[in-house]
Amino acid sequence: MLLDLALVPEVFEEGAYSVGELCGHCLRTLTDVLLEQAVVRDLRNGAWSKHMKLKPGQWHPATAEIIEALAKQKRLYLFPPALSMEPDESREWCYEALATHKAAPLDGIVCGNGVSGDFPGDALVQPLEKIHDSTWYKNRTMSVRLRRQSADYLKQLQVILKWSSSAMFIDAHLDPSRPGYAEFYRLLETARRRPVPPLIELHRCSYDGVGASRRMLSYGDVDSMFAPLSAILKNARLKATVFVWDTMHDRYLITNLIGLSVPNGFDISNDTKALTTWTRVSPKDSEDIQREFDPASRRHQLRWQFDIGKPDEE
Repeated sequence: MLLDLALVPEVFEEGAYSVGELCGHCLRTLTDVLLEQAVVRDLRNGAWSKHMKLKPGQWHPATAEIIEALAKQKRLYLFPPALSMEPDESREWCYEALATHKAAPLDGIVCGNGVSGDFPGDALVQPLEKIHDSTWYKNRTMSVRLRRQSADYLKQLQVILKWSSSAMFIDAHLDPSRPGYAEFYRLLETARRRPVPPLIELHRCSYDGVGASRRMLSYGDVDSMFAPLSAILKNARLKATVFVWDTMHDRYLITNLIGLSVPNGFDISNDTKALTTWTRVSPKDSEDIQREFDPASRRHQLRWQFDIGKPDEE
């Protein structure tokens, strides 16, 4: 649900469009997608963004603002070199992007009309002027149906959790000691691939069961719930903060890159055919949900807060 894209420098050149005036219009369309639904590879460990700064007069006036916005939102991430030659012109940058695709699949490589003509048979390389015909653009969706299995969760969350700098898992009945949540750690371990681990928060309610079987939990109960996960996170050099609230209901994953509504939470089902639907949450609503589960907001009463998986030296 989060796109992984590479941008060829000429996408910012007016001369790479059939009509120069189209460049600004197309860039606005692209920017709307990038700042809500995508991350962008800063190829060759940042050489791409440095290249864009070396020739400011060559690019559309909005270029610097777009790249700065990507960096500010942490949507521009370093990707290691894939070819031996340092690229200079757009065609060479496209070859570099294609080479990184072999190491980790991209959703698309966005370029101008010039470079797209050099790769006529490659569906991955598409000109921005024809963005509405691009497979990655047409395949965007506000929701996804998936099996309630770890493999399906990981397929949708791999890019999100790999590149998010913060992640809030909000699930009223999150209990890593139970069989349904026994594989929850696999989602968190995806963050091991980040150079700097993200800030991870786990939010649940202070009771167990529903209706007449509802039982208020003690601190010892909650501590025991998260003890198995704490040991796993410690071995993975990750840590998380657990928040236990008086009450809550809806389930979400809120990161700095995207927000998702996950109505059945993060447990898995014994029925391998059981399905659930995850839906994208707007940036405005994601921010409000984040504030809702900030202790300073006092929208809920915080029962306990503690860290798990904390490395010894910290």
